[in-house]
Amino acid sequence: MAVAVGSVLAGGMSNLSARYPVGLPRPAESGTALSMGGAATGTLNDIHVLLANPANLGGIDKTAFSALLAFDFVRISQMSQQSNHVSVAPRQISFAFPLGLAGTVALSLSKETDADVKFQTDSSLIPNSDNLYGRLSYRSKGGTTGWQFGWGRRIGKWAYVGAAYERMYFELNNTKIVDLTNYPATSTRDSTRIHFAGHAIRLGLMVPVAKATIGLAGRYVFEDDLRYSRGQYRLDESVPISGSGSSSIAQVKLPPYLVAGASYEFSPRWLAAGDLGMIRWDRYSSHGLLPDCNVDYTLWLGAGVQFVAAPEMLAPRYWETIQYRLGYRFLQLPREGNSEFAFSLGAGFPVKGGGLLDLVISFGRRSDEGFSDYYEDFIQLGLGVNGGRKWFKASPGNY
Repeated sequence: MAVAVGSVLAGGMSNLSARYPVGLPRPAESGTALSMGGAATGTLNDIHVLLANPANLGGIDKTAFSALLAFDFVRISQMSQQSNHVSVAPRQISFAFPLGLAGTVALSLSKETDADVKFQTDSSLIPNSDNLYGRLSYRSKGGTTGWQFGWGRRIGKWAYVGAAYERMYFELNNTKIVDLTNYPATSTRDSTRIHFAGHAIRLGLMVPVAKATIGLAGRYVFEDDLRYSRGQYRLDESVPISGSGSSSIAQVKLPPYLVAGASYEFSPRWLAAGDLGMIRWDRYSSHGLLPDCNVDYTLWLGAGVQFVAAPEMLAPRYWETIQYRLGYRFLQLPREGNSEFAFSLGAGFPVKGGGLLDLVISFGRRSDEGFSDYYEDFIQLGLGVNGGRKWFKASPGNY
């Protein structure tokens, strides 16, 4: 695990992600779901659009819009040394459009994995050697982005069904620099580019039962080509060192997943939800072009509650309409003994016109049981913007 714990000066948004096939998982979700531990598979809510479960589209009868912006603060600690890192990035933007009896369609763009890593050390590159002293730097940037088109419809009074097609793009650019103080002419830059464009299908089902809703969703990724290219350069040159360039193409199979969820409305004031999901890493293969995975499957779970003080009053005070939420998430990462947990607090503030502004704070830790002195503490601030309006009315009247 040289990238993650090889030096107390290691840094990056998650150095552990360098060991994972496509980076650190970043579930596509609304701000509302983020504040409830990600639990949304069994919750009918326009704000979730098709993100957790495409069957949710069957319950949407108006145009819907959802977007999430995330501010990530990470402290990486190893022994007594620490480094701090900050990033800001949009996580998802989604739209849904009702088509009457034909159901509801939706479009979504989301960031699904993050593979950003930084590492730097100034020391002897060979232990106990004064001849090869210099700087070793490693930079990885990339991740997975997904475009989705989905459809959902209500089936009678007993179920909602949905399906979505996803076009996935995985891009990873790695740069390793060995800058030798005593032998600058032999300093090198090693660059690698990995690109994958694949197809996936998602299916979903939601069944209301009295005050509860039960949901089931899954995704299957079709096998496709991954392209790999590499070259080694002198630091001051743009032409690869003779014989160092190489390229490969191999079939890559990313793992499918299945998630079950449920929600229960105790009263108009109280809502609880929970999800349990599994990723089948035993179905993954990359012919050595991506990191190996030493587990057969990983699990994740999320749970949360929501409270609204006065949802049924005709003239409530503003604070009585705010949605207060609390959540917890646990995620097994795709290496044995690697995991992440997070607690979340959030509030949904109604805005004029029927929209909702979500403010969320999540805090937690990523760790590897094999390296007890290394861990990554993080705080994430989420800003969710949601809205929508009806396009048509069943009876005459003005909007």
